[in-house]
Amino acid sequence: MLSKKKIFIIVAALALMVGIFFLPDVPGLTGAGKAALSVLVFAVIMWVTQAVSYPVSAVAIIAFLTLFLGFSPAQGVSGPLLGTGRAISLALSGFINGGWVLVAAGLFMAAGIIHCGLERRIAYQVLRVFGTKVRNIFAGIIALMALLCFVIPSMTARSATITPIAVGLVEALGLDLKSKFGSMLLVTVAITSSVSGMLLLTSGAPNPVALSFIGSQ
Repeated sequence: MLSKKKIFIIVAALALMVGIFFLPDVPGLTGAGKAALSVLVFAVIMWVTQAVSYPVSAVAIIAFLTLFLGFSPAQGVSGPLLGTGRAISLALSGFINGGWVLVAAGLFMAAGIIHCGLERRIAYQVLRVFGTKVRNIFAGIIALMALLCFVIPSMTARSATITPIAVGLVEALGLDLKSKFGSMLLVTVAITSSVSGMLLLTSGAPNPVALSFIGSQ
């Protein structure tokens, strides 16, 4: 059940989105660009305030993009409208590319690890191989992240895969996730994910794109 505050935020965001869409033409901004800007403002308000859940906001964003782009000129600020058919493919274009598929696959993998309890088994194996000293546990997490660079070419997906393992390590030691050790271990996951993305061509989805761009220059 939505509270009065959340209802007010949703109504205000919708009003602001519609208001931006019907603003007078702005030099340098096409009709489609204005439509995308209006939906962006609505999305940011939903994400920051969490007036609705993320799945609901995702569906709403696609629906509003389709609606507003469909009633926007195909080119510039005047002329034939883009139409709903073309607007749907345009609204969904950002969700269907190789990078997103890689990230989504990694997130599904992380969910599977948590569901079957595999993160605890891997955590125990890390403790068995590297030992229970603090520096050894951190070394084990870093080694796992480096190993996954060859398997999961997405920094976000690797973080999603390693995070439940790090949580399993903290729980295996009987510590609280909010403890200093737990906090430092999760920060290590975030940092090593970014650093490991620069070591190998397959460690980050943008790397092959950047390499092909450099090679074409």
